[in-house]
Amino acid sequence: GFNAAIYIASEVHEPKNVLPKAMFIGTLITMVIYLLLNAIFVFAPAPELIAYKQDVAAIAAEVLGGNMLAGFVRIIISIALFTSVSAMIMIGPRVYAKMADDGLMPKILKFDGEVPTSAIIMQSILAIIVVWISSLQDLLSYLGFTLGLSAAMTVASLFVIIKKQGHKPRQLPGYPWAPMVFIILTLVIAGLAAVNQPLQMVAAVVTIVSGMLVYYLIRGMS
Repeated sequence: GFNAAIYIASEVHEPKNVLPKAMFIGTLITMVIYLLLNAIFVFAPAPELIAYKQDVAAIAAEVLGGNMLAGFVRIIISIALFTSVSAMIMIGPRVYAKMADDGLMPKILKFDGEVPTSAIIMQSILAIIVVWISSLQDLLSYLGFTLGLSAAMTVASLFVIIKKQGHKPRQLPGYPWAPMVFIILTLVIAGLAAVNQPLQMVAAVVTIVSGMLVYYLIRGMS
């Protein structure tokens, strides 16, 4: 959830200074931890033990420290998932509230106080429905596709903004190569994953397209 800091920019003191540092440090720490963990997952157990297995972390932990360490890792994974859920419970409703302020969501989702109550209730109902109708593995795959494609489209919007608003490219470090590399790699990863999970990929595309249709519908009515 480190990247969720960008969603609360309006509530941060001196966001121009704080947010870039938070994003850079968060990205660096996440990258290092991700690479180290995956190196352990791949090299600690024998290849045949983890091939086509979903609980790779627990298998690697069992090889390194037996059943006790495997159980401990499962607890850590549960805590990690809980922290991610906590971040999205806090950040998600604020995104809906900001979209409501911009006229892209129902006005009832706006909030003037400290807690976006209506948006939290809406998110909770939608989350319960999604969890109820899908399995954990399918849900994680679907969310991975949806978030990946959304991130690629968000970064791609930089090119549109610069072209329409006349921003100077030098104001964005690494432009245009950094966003181009991110978009290409994100789409390649999504494409490779879609080979094994085409239904989840289709569901993600349908979600994004339906969101675009609703956006243009609301925009036309406003």
